[in-house]
Amino acid sequence: MPQTRSRSRTENKFVDAVVAHLSEKGCEELGVNTIAKRAGADKVLIYRYFSNFEGLLETVAQEIEWLPEAASCLPNSEREPLEALRDILQTLRQTFAERPASQALLNWRKAVQNPLTQRFNSDWNALWEEIANRLAAEQSYDYRHAWQTALSLAALLLEAELGGEAFHTDGLERAAAGLPSTSAAVPETAPASESDSLPTNLL
Repeated sequence: MPQTRSRSRTENKFVDAVVAHLSEKGCEELGVNTIAKRAGADKVLIYRYFSNFEGLLETVAQEIEWLPEAASCLPNSEREPLEALRDILQTLRQTFAERPASQALLNWRKAVQNPLTQRFNSDWNALWEEIANRLAAEQSYDYRHAWQTALSLAALLLEAELGGEAFHTDGLERAAAGLPSTSAAVPETAPASESDSLPTNLL
């Protein structure tokens, strides 16, 4: 039993070290030696416990909640389209401020391919798709498509903002133009067909 506890404790040290490194430096210099040193453990244990470094990253990717639930991003009352988009982005800004490792993955997700960025990409696309599904629940295709397009642009604007890239400040106003108001009552589940999925090339 002591041996089992020791292994579990060491595994957690490695996981925590990866998250801490992401929070401070992103994916830069993310490797076996760096993480072993930060964890204060022999790098051989990474191979023993996780098979390889990719295995460690896969474990971290699965254990950490990188993004909030879609429901927590939605306006809690009926809002004009521009206000609703601003509310959604503000919730996500707050999330990234509280989870610097998540912001690091947002900034690195297109530049680096590893289990962490791949998992983040999947979660990121799924989050925006679920937000669109909930905002357009039981509405027409045109209604849903309008919100999907607006949210795709909002996601790009947020990513540019948090990544320190240039972006048009009137982008949200353009995205909101012509959108219908949101409903205060958003069903818990609002599945969409495959054809209604957000265009992931924009995300």
